[in-house]
Amino acid sequence: MHHIRKTDVVVGIDGSETSTAAALWAAGEAARRGVRLVLLYAYVLYAYGSRDSALPGSVPYEEAEIDADELLATAADAVRREFPALTIETLQEHEPAATALLEITGMAALTVIASQAKHQALETLLGSAAVYTAEQSKGPVVVLRGDASSVPATGPVVLGADGSTASEAAIEFAFQAAKTRGVPLVAVHTWDSSPVQGFRRTFHLGVDHDQVDSEQLAELTSVLAEHAERHSGVAVEPTVRRGHPQRVLLDVAKEQVASLLVVGAKGVGHSNEQALGSTSRALLAHADVPVAVVPHLDNA
Repeated sequence: MHHIRKTDVVVGIDGSETSTAAALWAAGEAARRGVRLVLLYAYVLYAYGSRDSALPGSVPYEEAEIDADELLATAADAVRREFPALTIETLQEHEPAATALLEITGMAALTVIASQAKHQALETLLGSAAVYTAEQSKGPVVVLRGDASSVPATGPVVLGADGSTASEAAIEFAFQAAKTRGVPLVAVHTWDSSPVQGFRRTFHLGVDHDQVDSEQLAELTSVLAEHAERHSGVAVEPTVRRGHPQRVLLDVAKEQVASLLVVGAKGVGHSNEQALGSTSRALLAHADVPVAVVPHLDNA
């Protein structure tokens, strides 16, 4: 994958309507950024006569080249009809989609994945591949489920922020996403009173909820200040709400008619969560808007 540039937006496709829709969403993102779009089709080969032992989603050698060329050409044509001025490249990789996409995340600016598969039997497989890629990624990943790819880019960007160091990359990504769209950024921090876990600290039962709301809002505003100064054209609305992060973020995204929901790779509100985190996993499974998962990298 030596042809991938650090500025590229890459989208995984499989010939399905959902992946074509994801390609169009990714094309819009590439157009806003003024960068190249790369359509990636990854597949595993097998020889005729060995279908029973072949991996799901694999294709026979004799059909692979023709099918891949046609699939990529069809997707590229669909994108060109909507974005005639966009630079488009196509890429084929002979390896499982999850493997190829994960490698891409460390090379491109953004990797886009539709969580639905071409065939109903593969729905769970590719949904898992999307979660796996987001969980292990070395760069920002956007996952689109259902009709999320058709969500217009005119709504605000909603950010889940917990104040941890790991959320810094997600905050910066969200500001940039809001700036390229020309929309406000709604930064949301949540805390739950049972037990009461707040912005980088845990509260005891019997706490003054209104006072905590005020303190948490002040801390959130402080965390956002440096980013807001760098992105002075972005209108920022810091918000503190009580409740479970998953439910709150889904509610806010719906209320705001969000164009994008951004979270860090370790989830929101629970510093002891591992890898992707239960909140981010739940958002990938249930959000009706595109979800961007942004990892914190020590060398970033």
